[in-house]
Amino acid sequence: MPQTRADDGPLAALERSWSEVVASLGQAMSEAPSFGPVLVFAKTRCPSVDNGASLDCGLATDRICREAGRTTGISFDQTTARTCRGGVASQTGGPSLSCKPSAWISHALCW
Repeated sequence: MPQTRADDGPLAALERSWSEVVASLGQAMSEAPSFGPVLVFAKTRCPSVDNGASLDCGLATDRICREAGRTTGISFDQTTARTCRGGVASQTGGPSLSCKPSAWISHALCW
C-alpha cells in the first residue's frame, strides 16, 4: 500500500495552488502601469497620536501606498482592537484596568 505524506493530499494541493495565484497576483500588480487606482495588500499598524489616546490610520494608508510606488490612497480594510493590562490600584487596593486602542490597515486603494 503506498504511503502518502500530509503535504500530498488534495487540501495541500489546493493550498499550493492558492499560494501561487496570490503570488502571481502580487507580481502582476507590482508590474501594472502607474495610472489608475491599485488595490494594495499589506498589513500596517496605525500609529498612536495624542499619547496613545487615538490612532492615525491615514498615515498607515499613506505608508502602504508609498511603499507600492503611489502617492496616497484610502484604507480598504481596517482591523481594530483594544489592548488591556490589569493590575492592582495602589490607592484603593482594588483591580485596575488600562486599555489602549490599536488598529491595522490590511488593504488600501492607492493612486
